[in-house]
Amino acid sequence: MRRSLGFFLMANLCFVSQTFAQDVSSKMKKQYVLVPMNTVLVATIAEPECPLVIESVRLLKDVDGRTPGFYTYQLRNIGTKSITAYALSVSYSDATGGSLKLESIEGGLLPDHTMPAPSLKPDLELVPLSKELRQRLGLDKVQPLLAVLMVEHIYFADGSSYHSEKLSSTVQQYFLKVNGFVGRESIRGHRP
Repeated sequence: MRRSLGFFLMANLCFVSQTFAQDVSSKMKKQYVLVPMNTVLVATIAEPECPLVIESVRLLKDVDGRTPGFYTYQLRNIGTKSITAYALSVSYSDATGGSLKLESIEGGLLPDHTMPAPSLKPDLELVPLSKELRQRLGLDKVQPLLAVLMVEHIYFADGSSYHSEKLSSTVQQYFLKVNGFVGRESIRGHRP
């Protein structure tokens, strides 16, 4: 009888501990929403000779609004060399934007291969964009924005590199002109 009672208490204690741990871990996860296309329309562009194609782009925003959003995407190597690192840039239609950090590709991205969009880290959670969240994050009052994502630098396994600062500069200059900032140097400031 004591054994049965001991086993029963131990099983309940394990169940309660596991349930509590799951509840605490889900509350500790950083929550993000998918930014709707009518708020920020994300487009990708590339020069014809660019060997890296950006696909399936999504912009995620932190639900507490304390940290900037981030992009998830997949990459496809349409070139002939293995890619070991790359850097993207983003220009926004309000004349903001800039270079994103250099990203290394562990093991390289071989020619004719695709690197899938990374799944969210275990401490991140994608939640539905409710009406309340949309209002709290100010996504209901935002003037629609165009975000242009492009490849700026590529580094290959053989030590060579590809650079496309001219394209990102051209896009940035266009947005400066459209916004009436002609003659000014770039207004670089990150969004999303």
